Formats: sequence, structure tokens, C-alpha cells
Amino acid sequence: MALTAYTVVASTSGAVNTKGAYTQIVASTPYDSSRLFLIAEFGNAGARLILMDIATGGVGTETVIIANLAVYIDFDAIASGVVPLNVNIPAGTRLSVRVQSLTASTVATSHFYLENRALASLVNPVTYGADIANSRGTQVDPGGTINTKGVYVQLIASTSSRIDSLIVCVTVLTQAISITAALRWSIDIATGASGSEVIVLPDITLAANNSCNSVRPGLLYFPVSIPAGTRIAVRCSCISNNATQRLIAVTLLGMQEPASGGGSSEFSQAFVG
Repeated sequence: MALTAYTVVASTSGAVNTKGAYTQIVASTPYDSSRLFLIAEFGNAGARLILMDIATGGVGTETVIIANLAVYIDFDAIASGVVPLNVNIPAGTRLSVRVQSLTASTVATSHFYLENRALASLVNPVTYGADIANSRGTQVDPGGTINTKGVYVQLIASTSSRIDSLIVCVTVLTQAISITAALRWSIDIATGASGSEVIVLPDITLAANNSCNSVRPGLLYFPVSIPAGTRIAVRCSCISNNATQRLIAVTLLGMQEPASGGGSSEFSQAFVG
């Protein structure tokens, strides 16, 4: 395995909830790839909610291939583990990233790892539930009864393409929250019409504590099979009924998997951005 690191930091514009300029990850990718790994890291001045775009193309002609990936970043903590992102990136491609935040002039550091994996017939990942106006996901309230699942909240009425795997992105609802006690949530992802939902990912357990006001882990990968044209909804429970601290924000990144992996002599290249 060969790893090459690139250090780039993405920053927002001077306006809140507005994407900043693109920051280059790499000028020219060294090989064909159908997988990009992400580790979201930290910000410059306390906690920040952000939405991240990853794009291909030259300066001024960027094309977003992954839109509005929701992350909650802290100045003193890693926001995610290693997250696989399945997307076709031909050799020689320029990659860049931009972010928006609920706070102006936010700086976000992330690590990208490009895998040498053969191109596949992949539709670009699709984000469901992003709230661009507030740089977060869709609000989900477990309700006032502890350890009891609340009502379902719709993330999308009809998926635009087949989904083979999901990245589940969960953050606190607002970066102004101050968590005063250890919290834990249990989240269900479901498909189907309102009132007759069928759970496809049950009891995803996440936690937060008063030393770091973020939900951990914030990004999680799951294999799942969801046809195009499907309604997706989410519900959760919490060990607290605190009216503000129990609230979370959820987005989903629906991805497709290649029929098979890349050929022989696969290796990875790291980009720190």
C-alpha cells in the first residue's frame, strides 16, 4: 500500500449557511478510482455544523459529485471514523472540496484517501434530508418519553436511484447546544408509506457527553438494499427527555456498490485536506 499526503484546509465564506470557495484536494488523481475515503477532523474555533461538497473539474468549472455531507466538527476531536464514499473518479481528475456552516469563517480539516479501484457503473451518491438553510440535517425528535421511539420523520418521499449502502450522518440539532449529561440515542431507518414503515436499519446506537457536545460516531456506513422510488423515514429514542438536548439532525447519503472490486495491485493514496 502506497500513501501520499496532501495538506489542504477548507473554509467557509464570510456569510452563514453559504458555501465557501472550492479548496483543491489534488490537481490530478494518479489512477482510476471508484472509492474515496473520508475522515472528518476538526475546526478552528469551537464546534461547528457544516455541510460539505466534494467536486471534480477545473477551477471555476467544478461539478459536485457528493453534495451536502453533514458533519459536526470540534476544535479538539475527530468527527468521524473512516467513511467509504463510492463514486467514479477517473485518473487525471482534479478533486476539490467546499463547505458551509451555521457560523461564518469556519475552517474544517478533513482527510481523504483515494483507493485504486476500477471504475464501475455507479450513479453519484445522493444526499437525503439536508437542511441547506441551517447547515445541518433534518430535525428528529424522540419525544418526551425516555427510551421510547418517537414518530417517524420523512427524509425523502421517493429515492432517485437504487441504494446499495447508506452513510448515516447524525449531529446535534444546533451548535449552540450545551450537553450537560451523558446521552444516548437509538435510531431506526425505515422505508415504506407513512403509517406502515418497515425498518431496514434498526437501533443504531449513538452517544454524546458533556465533554464534547457532538453525537458520536457522526458518520456510519451500512450495507442496505433500497430500490429507486422508495420513501425513507427515520425515528429515534433517547435516554433523556430534555426538550433541547434530545433533538438530533439526520441526513443519509445513498450510494451504489460496484459489481466487483478493482483489479490486482490495488493500493491507496491519502489526501489530507
